[in-house]
Amino acid sequence: LRAHACYHKDVDYVVKDGQVIIVDEFTGRLMFGRRYSDGLHQAIEAKEGVRIEEETVTVATITLQNYFRLYRKLAGMTGTAKTEEAEFRKIYGMDVVVIPTHRPMIRRDLPDVVYKTQEQKYRGIVLDLLARHVRGQPVLVGTRSIEVSEHLSEWLLNERLQLQCMIRLLRERIYQRAKELGKEKEAALHAALDRPLAELDLARLAPVARELGVKLDPLAPENFAELCALLGAESREAQDALHRALRDGIPHAVLNAKYHEQEAQIIADAGKPYAVTIATNMAGRGVDIILGGKPPEGFKGTNPEGDFVRSVGGLAIIGSERHESRRIDRQLRGRSGRQGDPGESRFYLSLEDELWRKFGDRGSWFYRMLGGWPEHEPIESRMLTAAIERAQKKVEEYNFGIRKHTLEYDDVMNVHRDVIYRERRKILEGAELRETIVGHAVTMAEEAITRHCSSEIPREEWDLAAACMELDNLIGTRHGFSPREFVDLTVDEMLERIEARIEERYREKEREWAAAGLDVREVERYFTLRIIDQKWIEHLNAMDYLREGIYLRGYAQQDPLVAYKKEAFEMFEQLQRSIQDAMVEAMFHLVPQPQVVTPRRPIRTITNVTAEEDGALAEDGRNGRRAAGRTTAVVSARRVGRNDPCPCGSGKKYKQCCLKALGR
Repeated sequence: LRAHACYHKDVDYVVKDGQVIIVDEFTGRLMFGRRYSDGLHQAIEAKEGVRIEEETVTVATITLQNYFRLYRKLAGMTGTAKTEEAEFRKIYGMDVVVIPTHRPMIRRDLPDVVYKTQEQKYRGIVLDLLARHVRGQPVLVGTRSIEVSEHLSEWLLNERLQLQCMIRLLRERIYQRAKELGKEKEAALHAALDRPLAELDLARLAPVARELGVKLDPLAPENFAELCALLGAESREAQDALHRALRDGIPHAVLNAKYHEQEAQIIADAGKPYAVTIATNMAGRGVDIILGGKPPEGFKGTNPEGDFVRSVGGLAIIGSERHESRRIDRQLRGRSGRQGDPGESRFYLSLEDELWRKFGDRGSWFYRMLGGWPEHEPIESRMLTAAIERAQKKVEEYNFGIRKHTLEYDDVMNVHRDVIYRERRKILEGAELRETIVGHAVTMAEEAITRHCSSEIPREEWDLAAACMELDNLIGTRHGFSPREFVDLTVDEMLERIEARIEERYREKEREWAAAGLDVREVERYFTLRIIDQKWIEHLNAMDYLREGIYLRGYAQQDPLVAYKKEAFEMFEQLQRSIQDAMVEAMFHLVPQPQVVTPRRPIRTITNVTAEEDGALAEDGRNGRRAAGRTTAVVSARRVGRNDPCPCGSGKKYKQCCLKALGR
């Protein structure tokens, strides 16, 4: 259900080379090697009809906050940290210091333009982009997803551009003849033009064009002249650029996770005159767009194309919607106006954007404004812009709360992680484990005696037979302990004898491992590491299950975090106990097997034959023996493995065919 309803292709993931690859929400980049857990990735693979891979196993987990805390010193530099100052102080105890820019920032950050619907917002973006393109100004359009970047790319084709320019001309003519047409007729004509672009073409605009007396060709002289006036194409170069755009479409580059191989070239050309780049968050940070384009290696001097771009206003940034985080928006704006260069930025928003739908402020003022707002008309309202910024702050606070909540729970896991990894490190560095294993075996024996022969119960009620059976199971012996030897002993005397027997049994096991040619200390470390890794993976899964349902304790008036800490402590004690139990069981029960290497006999096999011999071999049947009277084949000796195909050609394994015959 989550795979079908909550995760969308070309938004949350892409399908490439038969694989589902996750897209990073904040950077727009593909995260190769990363997979969703709990079967979600397999569900998405089934949804997309690609090969379903095996589910991955989590062998280690840590939050970024706790990972950063492992370093002795922490520092960082970014252009967008000021909005997160409170989080840096609370989580890391670090202050944010603002450093002035090297040169004054002269970029113009224009007010947001807000539309009622996404359809009209995209139309506004395309017309603004066209007006800037014909002047020669490079434009970078920032989108939140691959899907939107490809959608806008389609709208820059010549047919779509002609259709949108024609709609713009017809709407302008409606405004000019508003009194003559009347309110009802005007509303009907606007409604016809407001239909989704996917449902429109020039032929369907014919009734509106006839009503207004306008030709349906945007390249007709009178229409083209009016378009030039509306888009500000005053110079001859701008008019030629507009004519080319309407005839051939706007040349542009799309930079998203699907084309990440071309990223360097796209960014190098993004600052050239007339360049249009539609990008996801991949171009939002860490990208330096040079006005006029990146100069060739070793170039010195003034770039004339860079001077031209500066004269038309520098790089223009158009945002297709606000991100949930103000930092991402600032990073996009920051691609323009670098090092004192001119530039402009503007965001186009709609009330259908995800941010507004989820977190927008819908007070009475909003519904009053909504009632008389035509769908096709944008507004620049300080009140609405402030409401959108409040929504962003609300989302940031919500996300910070989630991160803080996650960190509080991970702090509990951090204690477990610290203990397990410290013990694991000691083992890797060669720590002696003999005393630990023998000591825990003695502890387990004491518990067995306490269960069956406690000093708190009468002696005649002791179950010595059960105690001896449990002790035999503990150290891997048969009839090693007899009830008769403990009949006249006190509990302390019994424990002394058992401890001596355990020590003797372990020395016996050490001799067995040595006889097999193995270093018992290495064997101890090997099995202990395997046991720790296996038990730790199981513990991680158990803690995940606990975390998923612990919030339900809130209904019982319990603090879920307190309940989580309590149960996690009990589970960690069980983990430590199970590791020690498994270590004792492995070292007392495993029987070393001496390595027997079976010598392989060289087998004479035919390795080269002529075409004539090949035919003779085929005629003789499946046993592969060469027919008599033929030429001699080249024969060489090589070793054949037991499980290799038998060289006689029978199709059986070597061990089930000729090896048996050789043995006989």
